[in-house]
Amino acid sequence: MIVVGVGGSQGGLEAVSWAMCEAGMRWAEVESELLRGDPQLSLIKASKDADLLVVGRHGLGGFGGLLLGSVALGV
Repeated sequence: MIVVGVGGSQGGLEAVSWAMCEAGMRWAEVESELLRGDPQLSLIKASKDADLLVVGRHGLGGFGGLLLGSVALGV
């Protein structure tokens, strides 16, 4: 199972595209689910039994990324 975190950013959309290609190579089924709540905790819980967790990035990085928080960093 591949879990993809998507928040509507360009990086998130690219993560979905990459994961769809990866799923095709692994002959994996594709499902979607909307999770509510804290993104980091939701992704950790959803990916507990996953083979792969994919998240996009905003590209903030550095000090700006620390101030604004980062889901990818938190998982």
